Amino acid sequence: MAILKIYNDIVDEESKVILQDWCGTDGICYKDITEFLNSISEDDKEIDIRLHCRGGSCVEGWAIYDALRRSGKEITATIEGECSSMATIILLAAPLERRFAYKNAHICIHNPAVEFIDTDWFDRLTADNLDKTAEQIQNQAKSLRMEQKKILNLYVERTSGKEEDLQALMNKDIYIDTEKAIQLGFISSTLAPTTAKRKKSKLINSNFTKMSRKERKIQVKQG
Repeated sequence: MAILKIYNDIVDEESKVILQDWCGTDGICYKDITEFLNSISEDDKEIDIRLHCRGGSCVEGWAIYDALRRSGKEITATIEGECSSMATIILLAAPLERRFAYKNAHICIHNPAVEFIDTDWFDRLTADNLDKTAEQIQNQAKSLRMEQKKILNLYVERTSGKEEDLQALMNKDIYIDTEKAIQLGFISSTLAPTTAKRKKSKLINSNFTKMSRKERKIQVKQG
């Protein structure tokens, strides 16, 4: 089984280089995923995705989702901490029965947004320039609505949630717990702790006591 850890923001390749060189942090991009997929042996039919990611670029996120879906591998996805925004799209690359989360994990789905308005700014804004700027903003708004609908359609397709409920949650832009995530069909179940239980500890102590007694008997016999 190949393990894919997505622990950084989803960014394009250029932004990843900037993060590494100037901020001392890292990101994950589509190129990383293609290199990961190419490194997997043909005999290895499973991919286990571990998610602790707050999301990022829609373009890169969709590319990663498509790459995983067309890989032909059996995909499992587990939320280890946070799974927000575009990271939820990557989560849905796995089928519902193989989507899990740790009990204290949380999920956030929301409407796509831009960090800043992409316009041509002028030193002096004439009436014509203002009209052009308004048109550019309207075009960006249309693009965001299309992206929002695209994300919502995938949520409806890959979960058991109703469109109106999912959109209402996207509008709120809040975290939900694993119980709510199960109700909506983002995950199938939570993972139980794997640390040793008390019974096992008692068993180990019991075996050690028996071994000690045996050793004492041997020592007495030798004496």
